[in-house]
Amino acid sequence: MIKIPEGSQPFQPPLVTPKDLGKKEAVDRQTPAKINPESVKGESRDITALDSHSMAVRLAALAREVETETMFRIIQRAIEKTGLNNPQAAMEEINRRLQKAIDKELDNIKNNKELMEEAGAWQDLADILEREMTEEQAKTFADVLEGYIKKS
Repeated sequence: MIKIPEGSQPFQPPLVTPKDLGKKEAVDRQTPAKINPESVKGESRDITALDSHSMAVRLAALAREVETETMFRIIQRAIEKTGLNNPQAAMEEINRRLQKAIDKELDNIKNNKELMEEAGAWQDLADILEREMTEEQAKTFADVLEGYIKKS
């Protein structure tokens, strides 16, 4: 049993009329509460942290959904290009095709590199001939090379 000290009256809530309720709701609708996370203490701060955490979880879930959707589109394109119904087989076929294309481009680069090295060697020879020979000697040497090429 709860004892109430003598002389004190039990708590009575203030009387609120329906008019007062309407005014209070109108004020609440007009001015939304603003919370400064730095000024929030105790349990309220925990709620703010919980809101931040739930927002981070939602963003992570959205990112995962976008990643899944992107992967789904990639697999669909692979199936369309290869005509295979098995997603794994379609992706493997696309990988094989890409690898062939990459190998072909690498071969082209290597061949061009060899041509560039050969052209560089010819340019070096031309520079040496220009420095070491007179114009008349260089012409004679070019004629000899030309005659040799024509015989081959």
